[in-house]
Amino acid sequence: MTTNEILTVIALVAGPIMAVLITRYLDDQRTYKARRMDVFRTLMRTRRTVFLAPRLNPPHAQKTM
Repeated sequence: MTTNEILTVIALVAGPIMAVLITRYLDDQRTYKARRMDVFRTLMRTRRTVFLAPRLNPPHAQKTM
């Protein structure tokens, strides 16, 4: 086998593996950012209600333990 053929075989094997790894990385980053935005939106949504009615128990202030 020539060098060109060896590189072609390596590319055929490594290409799909790299594509899956990159896709998983991008999905993880997207999920991380979405979770952060969910927390931010929850905090902003309940921000005024905490100051106007301090007796309310907003979801982000509940004890989880």
